[in-house]
Amino acid sequence: MRTGQGDFWNYDFSYIPVELLPGLCEKFLTPEEQAKEGTYDAPRNLAMLAVDQAFLASPDPLNDVNFYGACGSGLLLTTTYRRFLVLLKARVDRQLGFAEHGDLLKRRIFGGDANFMA
Repeated sequence: MRTGQGDFWNYDFSYIPVELLPGLCEKFLTPEEQAKEGTYDAPRNLAMLAVDQAFLASPDPLNDVNFYGACGSGLLLTTTYRRFLVLLKARVDRQLGFAEHGDLLKRRIFGGDANFMA
């Protein structure tokens, strides 16, 4: 705030690939550790398909709460969040504020994982 940056959303995260975090997480685990822990991230196209299917099954996805019990590095969570943002922005037909971004995230998307590193 001392620099005059008004909010976090001045950055365009559409340029940061959602696969970055899973890719980094996989680099910290050896193949043996991945096999032992059962830690394997879905590829982006599979995550997008899963989110597509979940949203198609809902009459109004913006009223749904999404929980992923084996979220790993969060690929499904971030894919869902991005889809929520697109839907909400289209519904209200304007740019979303910081509070709206946070509210959507805090009320609609939850995750957990048995693996501590996740």
